Amino acid sequence: MTSYNSLFKLIPNLENFQNLDDASVWQLTKDFSLAMREHMISDYHRSIFEVDDFSISLIKTFNIDEILAYLTYTIRMDRFMDGLLDDHLKQNFVFTAIKQLQKLTETTEKFDLSDYVIRQLGKTKNKRYEAYVISRIIHLLDDFSLKFVTQQYVRRTDTQIALTDLYFPQLGIHIEVDEGHHFITRKNLNYSSHASDQPLYHLQQSENDAIREQDIINVTGHLILRINVFKGTDNQSITLDNIHAQIDDVVEKIKAQKKKMLIEGTFKPWEPEKEFLPQTYINLGYISLADNVVFKNQVDACNCFGYTYKGWQRGGVNHPHEPDTLIWFPRLYPNDKWINSISSDGLCITEKSTDEKITQLKINEWKNGKQKRIVFARVKDNLNSRAMYRFMGVFKLKSADLSTGAIWERISDSTPTYPPIKLM
Repeated sequence: MTSYNSLFKLIPNLENFQNLDDASVWQLTKDFSLAMREHMISDYHRSIFEVDDFSISLIKTFNIDEILAYLTYTIRMDRFMDGLLDDHLKQNFVFTAIKQLQKLTETTEKFDLSDYVIRQLGKTKNKRYEAYVISRIIHLLDDFSLKFVTQQYVRRTDTQIALTDLYFPQLGIHIEVDEGHHFITRKNLNYSSHASDQPLYHLQQSENDAIREQDIINVTGHLILRINVFKGTDNQSITLDNIHAQIDDVVEKIKAQKKKMLIEGTFKPWEPEKEFLPQTYINLGYISLADNVVFKNQVDACNCFGYTYKGWQRGGVNHPHEPDTLIWFPRLYPNDKWINSISSDGLCITEKSTDEKITQLKINEWKNGKQKRIVFARVKDNLNSRAMYRFMGVFKLKSADLSTGAIWERISDSTPTYPPIKLM
């Protein structure tokens, strides 16, 4: 685990920066540069320079790689823009960045199960029935070898995103608590009592725009179980006993699926202290879609393939063992520079610039460059809204032209990992 203690020691003086005399400011600046020496990011400019204006609120959204890139920027650019570092110190930007780094690394080093459970359940507090049903399911299972996620975004079609109330990633099981308002047509709420209607919470376009950066998963092959707490087919209210019976049935199905996977040898217990570590997947020998692999930083993904980076933040990196492959970190949603997307089944990625001239230039690179990409899509964490990188599979170039851009087709749902490269 990388140590940032030399940076954390600066926090008291950074917090008290406004009260420091000139000599103390000079010493603090020197100590900061020395503390950053082993954490400097060589290609820092590729990470954060879609950013026009820094602010405390923006810096609080940075992940570890982005923080290190930002801190590198303050030191490197101060050589060309005299007073830049001093200005960022005065505005508490550097203090905020290092405090955020401390927060993120503390979270990485120590996982608090009780905090995770309480915060996941807390997301349902404004929906009374949903909160009751989900809490009862978790308590009846009493099994934390099963990871659970509440209010999980799922991709229903290429243009439609929905929300499931409870999700068990290892099992591919979703629970939907039907409170009678899951169908949305513009601003009208329509209810259907027919199970075949698949009453997931479908998001309006304005909602889709707001959550496009979230961790949206593909539900192909997943099982969706429903608990109706609204009205039955006779239009009568559902009783508590009936709700309990439905919950019991769902709990038994969850247990049965876990037992089935245990017998088949495909069940992997949730190990929250290890799930984000590169060594976990190096030891396993591969990364697979079936394991719902997500990393907190690009550097952790890179280090699964032989690198020993301390920091990395850019669009991609060449695979050190597979010459025809790029490890790619795209945003698979439209943004100010790219119109990227992934199909609802997760099998096809479209990559196209918002600038037709750039697309034209990229066509030659796509056709003559590396033909395979191991894809880790940038998403937002379910609990903290911080950037993370989800493994989406291995893709190969299918076509590239000016009208559609590049089309990448998934050729594998797993990829080998490699131990660190030993330098001679």
